Formats: sequence, C-alpha cells, structure tokens
Amino acid sequence: MKTFHELNEAFPSMLDENGERKSFERFLNDVRSIDETYNANYLRAEYNFVSASAEMAAKWEEFAEDGDRYNLQYRTQKDDKVRPEHAALDGVTLPPSDSFWEEFYPPNGWNCRCTVVQVRKSKYPATDHDEAMTLGDVALQRDTKGMFRFNAGAEESTVPDYNPYTISKCKNCDIAKDKGLLSHTSPPDNDVCAACRWIHKCEYRDSLTKKGTKISPEEKDAILCKPYDEQFLSEYKGECGMVYQHLLHCIGNVDREYVFDVAKAFADTEGDCWINPEIRSSSIYRRAFYSDLPEDAKCNPDIRTALYGYVDVKSPHSQENCGKNATHASMKQQSCVCLTNHRMEITEEQILHRTQLIWKDPNYTHDYVFWLIDGVLRKYKRP
Repeated sequence: MKTFHELNEAFPSMLDENGERKSFERFLNDVRSIDETYNANYLRAEYNFVSASAEMAAKWEEFAEDGDRYNLQYRTQKDDKVRPEHAALDGVTLPPSDSFWEEFYPPNGWNCRCTVVQVRKSKYPATDHDEAMTLGDVALQRDTKGMFRFNAGAEESTVPDYNPYTISKCKNCDIAKDKGLLSHTSPPDNDVCAACRWIHKCEYRDSLTKKGTKISPEEKDAILCKPYDEQFLSEYKGECGMVYQHLLHCIGNVDREYVFDVAKAFADTEGDCWINPEIRSSSIYRRAFYSDLPEDAKCNPDIRTALYGYVDVKSPHSQENCGKNATHASMKQQSCVCLTNHRMEITEEQILHRTQLIWKDPNYTHDYVFWLIDGVLRKYKRP
C-alpha cells in the first residue's frame, strides 16, 4: 500500500465476509471505493504477488514433509512471456535443503509465474550450487531491496519484511517478527511503523477472539497491565470521532455486533468512543481500568464515550423490557443506556412513551437516554 491511510482503510479488503479470498475484480472495486486514483496496474501486480507467494508457501510445506528425499526443480511457463533471466533458471535442480531456495524460490518478480516441482534424483541430476547461485544473482540483479530474494514458505510470509513500502530496519524489527507486540511503546513517528503496528495488533486481536479460543486469566491480565491506549485498536473512523475497540472486547459479550453498531453511531454524530472489555471482578487490574467508577463496582459497561461517560447497550426483545433494561444499565453498569431495535419493532409514539417512563423511574439516575433506531442514533436529555 502506498500510504498508511490507504493501508488502514484497505487492509480488510483482501477477504470476503466468509473469510475467503476475493476475486481480483471485487478486491479492486472495494479499494477503488476508498481512493478512485489507486493505480490498478500496481495493485494487480501486488495482488498477483501475494497470491503466488501464498500458493508457493503451501507447496513448500508439502515439500518439507519429504525432506531431501526428492530434489526440487525450478520451472517456467515456457512461453514468450517468460523473462530471459527467469528462463535461464528453468531446470535448476537442487535438494530442498540447499541455500539456493532461501533466495530464489519463486515468485521472483512482479507477475512472476514460475514454480517449483519435486523430481526424482535418479532422473534429474543436481545442478552445481555455485552455478545456480550465479544464475539467480543475474536474474534478480535489479532487485536492490531484496523484495524477491526470500522464501515465502520458509519465512511464513507472503511479503518480505523489507519491501518497496517499508524501511531497511524492518528486517530486524521485533514487531515485524511477532515479538513484544504490546510492550512496544512510542513507535517512530512515521507512517510505515504505525501501519505495521496496527496490522499486528489486528492479527493479535483476531487470534484472541477466534471461535473456540480460550484465554487464561493470566493472559487477560497480561493485556490489562499494559498502558491504557495500547489495549485498544482503532476500528472505525466516523464523521465526528473514532471507535477504539479493546483487544478483549469479544470475551463474554454476546451482543458485540449491536455494541459495535452503537459505537459507530456515536463516532458519526457525537465523538470518540471506546468499546470496553469484560474484566473479572477478581482481576487486580480492574480498579486501574475502571478507576472513575465506585471502588466496589463490579460492572462492565459496554462503551465509554468522550462526551457522556459510560453507555451500556441494551437490545430488548420487547418494548415492555425497555424500562427494566435502562434501570439495569444505570444501577448495575453505572452508565446511561442506549436502547436499540435490533430485536424488536417499536413506533415513534412508543419510543417517546418508554422514554418518559424511564425519566419517572427513580432508579434511573443518568441525564441521557439514547436510542439506536434503524442505525440512527437519537439523544434524549432529562427534562
């Protein structure tokens, strides 16, 4: 990606709603909606390179299962589109353990279609190592950054750490190698490092919230002991603010989709908001996280807003439960309420009536009631 902004917006676009790789045409359309001037030729080359790297990485895993039982042979597509320098590598044959494959395992260029296959040692004699390395050096003599001198399967990465969109120190950065993710504070003030950190936080968050994943109390506390801002990930940019989502936001939250809808609505109309985690009452970090709540409070309000403090999201199944949900938010969650119509139908007259009943209830002590109706946030202030 050419800038951190474009990367930040386009990063989720490679996969569809089912987690499957999109067709290039759909991927291009999604990215164009972010920036109409995005260069389609470069984007296609990058898309093809990542796809080819992933496919060759999968092949490498299969080769690794057999060790050096077979040799590997470099092959081109043998047509008039093959680059002469790649054609010179066609037929190079060496065992998987040979260092040649660390640098010259395909893809070896933008839109490279070369591949590697297993061959029997008795049928194809091995190429001289030094000769193969010389051919490889000639083929990649224009690759000044080493973008194509890596093995996607061995490094388990579709793109090397140092590439046209990163800087040289990325090769030895702990963040790029999944080390010290949350302990890395104050990254250098440039877009490349900020983008890298954001992507790895996304990856880490997804590993925590993957279906079936169990996180120990110790792992949760390890996250909660970090500086407050490092526990959150920016997830949405609205007209008036940002949505920041805690790395543990999905844990125990059955209504997380409804909560995120409300958070986005606040960011669009009111300002910044933070989606909170659910923290065990026994956690020693609970008081630090909820330091502005009563010391004996055991609540886990869904959202903290910049303008209205804590907001708890309630999506009742019937309008009769709206008042009960509101008082629960006020008394148990120490927050005002945002009622949604995700699970019920309700008319304008009924919304006003239920809001008036909430004001009359002495157990509702907050000054605002919010409603999210068909995705639109409404704000009601106590008379």
